[in-house]
Amino acid sequence: MDKNSKLYEVNSKLIGMTYDIPDEVLIHIKNTLKKFKDHKTVKGYKRANFLVNNPNQPYVNLAMIKSYFDNVNKDEVNPVEYALNGGDVLNVWVQDLIKREKERVQGNKVARTNAGMNGQFRKDSEGDDFNTDLPNNVMDTPDIMFNSALLEDITRIKKLINKI
Repeated sequence: MDKNSKLYEVNSKLIGMTYDIPDEVLIHIKNTLKKFKDHKTVKGYKRANFLVNNPNQPYVNLAMIKSYFDNVNKDEVNPVEYALNGGDVLNVWVQDLIKREKERVQGNKVARTNAGMNGQFRKDSEGDDFNTDLPNNVMDTPDIMFNSALLEDITRIKKLINKI
């Protein structure tokens, strides 16, 4: 599997997730907006306002912010634009968050693969849903856990608890 396929796999598990932007990052963006209030046409001004007014952001928006920082040369871009896009404060936070989240998803997939579950590193478009069959080395729940005597005991215990 090439690197891009693996990145797609990890990212697909993060789509739909939302994250709260930390207060210190929001304060930094608010201060930047105040400082550059006369620069409303500069790239980044609308994004800064949006982030301040919507501090809970979906993964896809944070990935776009990360992409901006990955593709901009801080030394060659308009310093006001860079600042309005969150500057180093937002850059460090979003890079760290996405890195941790990708590592978390990757770790979960590795753990499930090590437990014998196949198909953890496949694209969503490949095949049916994940195989949830237990491997031979993992014991299924014994039938005794679901017999009528156990259910009668549970019912009796519930009645005793309700009397207390």
